[in-house]
Amino acid sequence: MTLSTYISNKKSFKLPHGWLIIDWSPALPDLRRDPQLGGTNLTIDGESWIGSIVALGAVAAGPAGGVAIEWVGRKGAMLILSVPFFFSWLLIHFSTSLELILVGRFLTGNYSRYYILCYSFYIKRGQS
Repeated sequence: MTLSTYISNKKSFKLPHGWLIIDWSPALPDLRRDPQLGGTNLTIDGESWIGSIVALGAVAAGPAGGVAIEWVGRKGAMLILSVPFFFSWLLIHFSTSLELILVGRFLTGNYSRYYILCYSFYIKRGQS
């Protein structure tokens, strides 16, 4: 494996995936005051679910990601999966309830894991 492949493989997902994982910790105080979510009705349990449901979505993506790779190929799977990933972020952005945020977070975790899986195989095949 060359140095450039190693760097692109390790660095390309740290920034977007990092936003997905830690972006909510500074946003939680604003969500508590958000009138669309009922003001202070966001509980500690709701905050915990917002932070942790991404991992549940990522766990669910493993087997289906392998099927997607075999079905449409590595590059095709990345291209196809980028569209629902984008719409899952839009769902979070325009959500008006905790449930919609949770669905959006689950889907972003799911599609992020799909993409990481496809990208890793894509880079690995390019080197062999």
